[in-house]
Amino acid sequence: MALKKGDQAPNFTYKDKNGNQQEFHNLTGRKIVFFFPRAFTSTCTKEVCSIQESYDDLKEAGVAEIFGISTDSEKKQEKFLIEYGVKFIFVSDKKARISDSYELTRKKFAGLYKFSGRYTFLINEENIIEEVLNNGIKGQLSKYGNMEKHGIELIDILNLSKP
Repeated sequence: MALKKGDQAPNFTYKDKNGNQQEFHNLTGRKIVFFFPRAFTSTCTKEVCSIQESYDDLKEAGVAEIFGISTDSEKKQEKFLIEYGVKFIFVSDKKARISDSYELTRKKFAGLYKFSGRYTFLINEENIIEEVLNNGIKGQLSKYGNMEKHGIELIDILNLSKP
């Protein structure tokens, strides 16, 4: 079962846009962390592109940074990032340690490899989870019924939660 609203968001390290190692908890401001199973798959591509299309609006709504996390290799994520012109940060979770800490890991093919469930977390300045979206493996559980409008869904949530 995934972490829930009110839980402390687990810390993790990531490479910033300059390639420097950073600690997630050291980043100030609100953050979006979304987990997707695999780069270059249909639903994951729709999800990433939707968030990318909404990137400027999400930043304007007060998001300091957006993290897309999958168990893909850094090399595969880099290709994905370049092909779709992604501005936010991708984090390779090849060993599923971050996915495990968010309680999202799923096993496939007799446990031979792990991947994360499709969840999105809105995290506040104190690293407390404000919202959790379980989007379902195909995105069918999202407000709009698919991942093509996930970025719009996040903007709606941010606008509703403004002080």
